Amino acid sequence: MHEGDAHCCHGVDVHSDSYDKDLQNWKVQLGVAIPLTLILMFVPHPHWLGIFLALPVYLFSGFPFLKGMILSLWRRHPDMNALVGIGATAAFFARYFDTTAMLITFLLIGRMLEARTKRAASRSLRFLYTSMPQMAHCLKEKEMEEVPVGKLQPGDLILIRPGEIVPADGVVMDGMSAINESLMTGEPLPNLKRYGDTVYAGTHNLDGSVTVRVQKKEGETFLSQIQKMTEEALTNKAPLEKMADKISSIFVPIVLILSLITFLGWFYWGNLHYFASALQFAISVLIIACPCALGLATPVAVMAGLARGATEGILIKGGDVLEKVSRLKTVVLDKTGTITEGRPKVKQVLLPEPPVCNADEVLRLAAMVGKYSEHLLARAVVEAAQRNQLELESVSQFKSYPGLGSKALWNGKTIFVGSSHFLSENEIPFSKMGDRVQEEREKGGTIVFVALDQTLFGAIVLTDEVKSRAQEAVQKIKGMGLTIWMITGDQKATAEGVAEELGITKVLASMRPDEKVKIIDQLKKEGAGVAMVGDGINDAMALAAADVGIAYASGSDLAKVASDITLVRNDALGIVDAIHLAKKTYRTILQNLWLSFAYNILAIPIAAGVFYPSFGLKLSPEIAAIAMSLSSVSVVLNSLRLRRA
Repeated sequence: MHEGDAHCCHGVDVHSDSYDKDLQNWKVQLGVAIPLTLILMFVPHPHWLGIFLALPVYLFSGFPFLKGMILSLWRRHPDMNALVGIGATAAFFARYFDTTAMLITFLLIGRMLEARTKRAASRSLRFLYTSMPQMAHCLKEKEMEEVPVGKLQPGDLILIRPGEIVPADGVVMDGMSAINESLMTGEPLPNLKRYGDTVYAGTHNLDGSVTVRVQKKEGETFLSQIQKMTEEALTNKAPLEKMADKISSIFVPIVLILSLITFLGWFYWGNLHYFASALQFAISVLIIACPCALGLATPVAVMAGLARGATEGILIKGGDVLEKVSRLKTVVLDKTGTITEGRPKVKQVLLPEPPVCNADEVLRLAAMVGKYSEHLLARAVVEAAQRNQLELESVSQFKSYPGLGSKALWNGKTIFVGSSHFLSENEIPFSKMGDRVQEEREKGGTIVFVALDQTLFGAIVLTDEVKSRAQEAVQKIKGMGLTIWMITGDQKATAEGVAEELGITKVLASMRPDEKVKIIDQLKKEGAGVAMVGDGINDAMALAAADVGIAYASGSDLAKVASDITLVRNDALGIVDAIHLAKKTYRTILQNLWLSFAYNILAIPIAAGVFYPSFGLKLSPEIAAIAMSLSSVSVVLNSLRLRRA
């Protein structure tokens, strides 16, 4: 393997192996924890048997948390692992084994889901790079030489043949071809590339040969930027996680100090001068303050929200996403595939004045030629003809002209199907349809002319249709008090036509992936919490850059990986439902945190024996453990309300 390949691909493989190993470890630990936890919680058993059932969960499945607890305490910086470890340990030694097992199992499920997400990201990135060509046709001193892509340097001339993947970012120096740039722009229609036009690594050259001067070496291309930003999005620590660590660093030492003060207070200064009695109060404080409820507050609510979302086709990746959704002020929408269907459809057939034939005949002739083409517009025309049950006869001598159109012979006459440039080159007049064609273009339509020999038969208008409930979704997003932008790689006329139909006033068109990121960064600097909704590889950078990325499950793997929320239903209203569910789940997390803290604040003085001398109110460790369990139950019940939301 050449040096460049080692740089771009090897890192992905290493991450993939690491994530595979992490996921396997969590699965093994869960495999032990789940059955034993279910027995402890639901199967009647002698109390002495509980220790043998809980011990493997505590020591084996809970090992990562216990290890984290020890390390964080040793470093004198307690984190969430310390909270979980101390809580599980206190519950275990107080002989409340079901509480120990339940806490560890819930948290293991959360860790496993996180590992699964990271593994999916790694695999998606690896697939993206393995689909890239390994060799390039490099022109050196008028000779063709096969060169590893990793050794290409700016200034090199490379030949890209029909059907090949572009190996590097560069500028066309010779030739002409239609290139599918959906990887970069998200638009399904190919773009005609000629002298001076830019091409990008990873895009698909369809039907012509072009000579390209390399501008960026491997590792500096747009594709590499997408990889780097996606990996950064995966490794950044979540805000909610940071908050939990901050809480833990303050809460854990306070609990330990209170427990020690309780022991010393009763042993030296109280009226209980017995070591065992003083220790009993100290243990009660430790158990009653056990952060089980705090440890459950986020994962249980998130799991309940995930379960609710699953029934509605909404997949949320973690608690930090919920926090960020609660702060949203702006929603940025991609166009193609997000609020439109993402594929061209025949809208109507235009006829000249006076007409030569009817609309069905125009569609039929175009479809007869389109049967032999792989072009997206040709496929749309054929599908329309088949829906209308038109008879498609065979043609001969089919020939395609990259970026212009195609022609074929039928009954001794030539059928021409293509652009206005194609008709002009073949000296076919089309001026009679000029005004109506221009009107449709201004609305964002794509025009395909159809002629037989030198006679214009008509023009077919194709558009990317707006999704059925997109307008309702836009209105509901506005009703939430959020500002809507549409940022797309499509041309200005098309973008503005769709935006006007949906009532979106803030529109930016012809935007490259890096330009989308710049706009999102600017909005964030202005203080707006930004959600980005997209479905293509070209959207991955923007999805990762936004505070919240939302992608359709029908979109590219990389878009799903870069996003925080995935919509299983290909329905624009899913955007509204996702934001609503995420906000409700986050409110539930905050309620859970409040419940657990309020419980600790009220219960610790009782456990410490503050009311014992005057009122005889005393909690044994066993009663404290039951009370601790009740706080966890209250958190779970509050979270389960989301299932019925």
